[in-house]
Amino acid sequence: MNMEFYGLVKKLREYRLDHEITLSDIEKGTGISSQRMKRIEQGISPITVEEVEALLAFYRTDPNTILSYKDLNKPAGRQQKALQVLIWIALFAVLGYGGYKGYTVLQGVGSTQAGKKASVEEMLQQQPSGGEQKVSELLTSSQVNKPSSDTPNKKQEQKMGQVAPDEFRLAVYGDRPYHAGGTNLTMPVDFQLFPVSDFHVGQGVPAWIKDAANKAPTGIDVANVNVLQGQSRESIMKEIQTLSQHNIKVMGFGTEEEVFRPQIFEKNGVKYGLMTYTRVVPAVEWKAEGKRIGVADAYGKHIFDDIRRAKQQVDVLILTMYWGKKGQTVPERYQTDFAYDLLDAGADMIIGHRNPVWQPHEIYKGKYIFYNLGPAQLDVIFDGKSIKEIAIIQGNERRVLPQRKAEK
Repeated sequence: MNMEFYGLVKKLREYRLDHEITLSDIEKGTGISSQRMKRIEQGISPITVEEVEALLAFYRTDPNTILSYKDLNKPAGRQQKALQVLIWIALFAVLGYGGYKGYTVLQGVGSTQAGKKASVEEMLQQQPSGGEQKVSELLTSSQVNKPSSDTPNKKQEQKMGQVAPDEFRLAVYGDRPYHAGGTNLTMPVDFQLFPVSDFHVGQGVPAWIKDAANKAPTGIDVANVNVLQGQSRESIMKEIQTLSQHNIKVMGFGTEEEVFRPQIFEKNGVKYGLMTYTRVVPAVEWKAEGKRIGVADAYGKHIFDDIRRAKQQVDVLILTMYWGKKGQTVPERYQTDFAYDLLDAGADMIIGHRNPVWQPHEIYKGKYIFYNLGPAQLDVIFDGKSIKEIAIIQGNERRVLPQRKAEK
């Protein structure tokens, strides 16, 4: 495989490994055999444009995300420029310009006058029509000129993550133990939600959650598999009252009337609703039913009725869901089907959690499904009823997800 083109394959591989995607997953999702993917990643076999396109679709990402994903070991000077050019060639082909047109666009970029930029459409209009050229053929061509350097400037980068006064910002974290959790909140939010496990009561409100509540409006989600293990409903409700005194909202536990209605936030005339559920309930007696205090379960048809009622009260409805098997790294089929049904019923976003590892996300009919946040944090900025920006934060890295059109 051409050395420079191997750089693109390396980025695709890094993305795959970081998102816990196995070769078997790729084979099932794209039809590219595990053996062939091994040979491609090892540099033994060349990757085709069709395979790049299939991988991007399967990863639910776009060329820009892959291009900007981490940093390759960059050669200097002419080799560095060649690497950028060749990656752009492949991605122009994936974007639909075709091998030949993508190649000639790059030539057009290289020949534009200093301080003057031609649009892609203008450059394409200047090129002759003709058959497409294979990427492998382009890689052996010696006529490649300099690519465009349309990277965001510092002012654009600073705008990322900023919130206007009339925008609504929601932060949802991955699971953490109640008494051993923590947060690295460094940005203002309108509401932040912490799903917590091991909600052992009677030991005082943990310092980290009080500190979080002092920085921003805060809630905890206790709809999970162990909230009632070894402790009474009365002791839990007493803890909830104590948390309330610290302005900490507890979600997912209470009476049927309390747990199956949305927590509503209003900003600039737009109402945002948040509901929490668990799809793992050890015993039927744990469920909130009538006046009986319990967890917000996601079994039966009532959840679809809950969504329809909630959508009469809010403009945007977000659900969090404790689900999946312990230790799993990819969603089960029932989770995918269930998420589709919830979105079809009127929910606008599904945020799953339970396991300590990140699982793939997808977009269904223009709506996001996050199957499992793992150790990450979800940062969502709404501009009215629409998502302005959505990002995954893990450690010191904040990765903005590309906005996608509605998928059928």
